[in-house]
Amino acid sequence: MVLSAAMLLDHLGYDDEGDRVRAAVESVLESGPKTPDLGGDAGTEVVTDAVVDEL
Repeated sequence: MVLSAAMLLDHLGYDDEGDRVRAAVESVLESGPKTPDLGGDAGTEVVTDAVVDEL
């Protein structure tokens, strides 16, 4: 869902902001908390907070 927001930012002409969102998600996927579907045990709120912290 967060990456969909990045796509919306791109569509609206906010390419740099979309890139920042994508980079934040990638960073969390590499070294941050993960939800159970990705092998972790964090809830979506924890993962969302980590992405926001990266921004």
